[in-house]
Amino acid sequence: MRETEGRSQIDFSVIRKEEQSRSEWSGGTTTQLAIYPADSDYKLRTFKWRISTARVDSDESTFTPLPGIHRYLMILDGSIKLIHEGRGELEMKPFAKDEFEGDWTTKSIGRCTDFNLMTKQGEFCGALDVISPDKANCIPIFEHISQSPGAWEAIYCLVPELDITIESDGTKSDISLRNGDFLLLHRPQTASGHVSLSVRGVFSSVPAVRAAVWRAAGR
Repeated sequence: MRETEGRSQIDFSVIRKEEQSRSEWSGGTTTQLAIYPADSDYKLRTFKWRISTARVDSDESTFTPLPGIHRYLMILDGSIKLIHEGRGELEMKPFAKDEFEGDWTTKSIGRCTDFNLMTKQGEFCGALDVISPDKANCIPIFEHISQSPGAWEAIYCLVPELDITIESDGTKSDISLRNGDFLLLHRPQTASGHVSLSVRGVFSSVPAVRAAVWRAAGR
């Protein structure tokens, strides 16, 4: 991990594609992008939140049971039918989103690559979104979670090259990402003020997706 600290009130780090941790699950492979706390273990379920991508290579697969975890999922490529047994099903194509509980019996039919956020129920909240090609010049971040005591925003690059500028209280930091690189931004509990992010370039498709994580009210 290459740590890069700006002079603003937020900290950020870039995790390059080749530095990311990959492992297998029953339906394919998964790549961990970030986990909190940093020393927690996904297999032991000691994490409070986790961001990852996964490749679904089996035509039919069953999601790993995760009691006590709320799940957010977005399709990056391919398409699947997501089936929550006894609760409904939906067809998911690129950039479609869903959220569900980790103790539900959830199956998928089809192959895809997805973007995942998992949060500990009652302790953290989250959201997934796209950075659209036509609205990338000035993107407010941390805005809808301004009252949270500490929060994170993350950007996952989908194009060959992506130049990003982070501006906080008049201070600017420039970052360059390549396809598969991951940017994690953290605003400490003591930070305040407006933070924005801009993406430079002309894109014919979605250049990146983003995740937001913040502490639940009262935590």
